[in-house]
Amino acid sequence: MAMPMHELEFIFCKSDKIFARLINWRTYGDWSHVAVRILDTQRHDYPAILEASFLWGVRLTTMEKIKHSYEQIEIKKINIQKEASDVFLCGLAEVGKPYDYKAIFGAFFRRGEWMHNGASIVTGK
Repeated sequence: MAMPMHELEFIFCKSDKIFARLINWRTYGDWSHVAVRILDTQRHDYPAILEASFLWGVRLTTMEKIKHSYEQIEIKKINIQKEASDVFLCGLAEVGKPYDYKAIFGAFFRRGEWMHNGASIVTGK
């Protein structure tokens, strides 16, 4: 039996605001913010977007609010197996928690241990 599939959307955002420009400058990247949304490929019934907001912490938002807050967005979709959606559910468990200001501080001062820990989760190394 085939495993049900979902689409995971990464919503890359760019702003001309000063803090966003500082993030772009420090990370050498084009995007200053990333949000994520998971959709059932057959029903598309989970429209909420999960993001970490500097002022409001981890929260659910909408595409309308994303479009209003950022000058440019780009969406990249990937198909995932249903079990992989558990990663998104873990993110939902973080809703309401404060923003990780130490990570931003560390990025600007090359504090690398938070990046290595995150890389180990993604790569399994």
